[in-house]
Amino acid sequence: MLPSARGARQAHRFAGLAPGKRPGMSDVHVVPNGDAWACEVAGDKRESFDTQDEAITRGRELAEQEQAELVIHGKDGRIREKDCHGHDPRDIPG
Repeated sequence: MLPSARGARQAHRFAGLAPGKRPGMSDVHVVPNGDAWACEVAGDKRESFDTQDEAITRGRELAEQEQAELVIHGKDGRIREKDCHGHDPRDIPG
């Protein structure tokens, strides 16, 4: 198959998804969990940590495995940072 035909088919299949997203791809969230921090994937708490730094380190590992976005929440639960770990478009500066 020609590369341009394959690319067009993939573009159609992923139409409507946020940039960098694939079907079945779950974001990894680092969230407050009482006095601790947790990593969540697809809404399920995977692991709990004493510090946010520990949770972020593990969250990055999970996001790389899932080729997903790491979403870091602050103590107030609001998103404070995002970091994509897969399929970034190469034509976007930065």
